[in-house]
Amino acid sequence: MARKTASGAAEGHGKNDILGVIFFALSVIVLIALFTYDRNDLGINSAPGNKDVQNWIGVIGARSAWGLFFVFGAAAYLLPIVLLFLSLGYLLSFLTYLQRRWLWSSVLVFSCMGLLDLYGDNLAELRQNLNAPSAGGIIGQVMNDVVFRHFGKVGATLVFFTVDIVSLLYLTNFRLGQWLREVCEAQLLKRELARQKFRDKSIDQEERALEKKAKELEKQARRLRSDVD
Repeated sequence: MARKTASGAAEGHGKNDILGVIFFALSVIVLIALFTYDRNDLGINSAPGNKDVQNWIGVIGARSAWGLFFVFGAAAYLLPIVLLFLSLGYLLSFLTYLQRRWLWSSVLVFSCMGLLDLYGDNLAELRQNLNAPSAGGIIGQVMNDVVFRHFGKVGATLVFFTVDIVSLLYLTNFRLGQWLREVCEAQLLKRELARQKFRDKSIDQEERALEKKAKELEKQARRLRSDVD
């Protein structure tokens, strides 16, 4: 029974290693395809287009990058990071919790898409370079048109930022409350030390003043004794 358990664990680790390597390779490929994307690589995007494909992953990379930008907008740049985190979740044991929290990665990407589309008027040049329907992609555009634009720009921005923060807290295991308490305690301790230092300095000054006065009194006493003699 112990041998079977050990064998199952080893097989599980082997699968995790394979998936980790696959996700890592995908993250690198997607990253290169996105950052070497040229909207003129594809004839469907411009006429006549580049004679030679500029994308380092070739035609597949050019078409894939255009598809990702069309769907996700500029938020597509987050996909390599998400894939990298998934890879680390499979390769490193202390990051295995990331395997169970992939949904929050999706939530973060969707929130960024909505935020980018919301401020699309200020990102017109970016949208044009990506050749996408919106800076947040078609999903961000539809998502805002159906739901979030009814909150108003300020309200929708607050909603998206809240979702981003919650997603990052889940993905990083960062304890915001504990960090805030530690910061407050550190500030209080710093102030207390400053006060103590000020009190010590005041006491030290008083002691020096008393010593000085004692020396002056001693000198006066010597003069009086010399006068009496």
